[in-house]
Amino acid sequence: MRDFAIRRLERGDEAMLTTLANDGTRYAEDGEDESESPLPPDDASAFLADDHTHLLIAFDEDASDAPPLGFVVANELRHRHSFARMLIVYEIGVDREHRRRGVGRALLDAVVEIARDRGIPEGFVLTNESNRPAMALYAAAGGTRPSLDVVEWDFDYRT
Repeated sequence: MRDFAIRRLERGDEAMLTTLANDGTRYAEDGEDESESPLPPDDASAFLADDHTHLLIAFDEDASDAPPLGFVVANELRHRHSFARMLIVYEIGVDREHRRRGVGRALLDAVVEIARDRGIPEGFVLTNESNRPAMALYAAAGGTRPSLDVVEWDFDYRT
């Protein structure tokens, strides 16, 4: 039996969104500095109000005022063919002190529930092969690796 609960953040939870940004290092991969700047208030409200962006947090049922144990962000992507939407697990993080206790798996299970409730047939997540904890989590959650040669290209649109 787990001693945590999961809920979706929504408009009005901007302070929690700021907490996640300010505490980014708690949820980062080992050895990474995940210092983040919180979103400006209007952007934070818009992010939380977006019906196609799902930010779920896991929190200790006995200490709901404590920082989250973990979180996941899943975005709905629209397609031009085959089926209308799929989910991308964009980001997941579990507090270092609570890893390997089922928090990450419960968050991914909650994403499955969202997909089923919304009629979304498929989803995916990207990670680095060197991120062994993530690789193990996604395999344990039922993910399959369809290709070994996925290539990422990044673009900088700020110029």
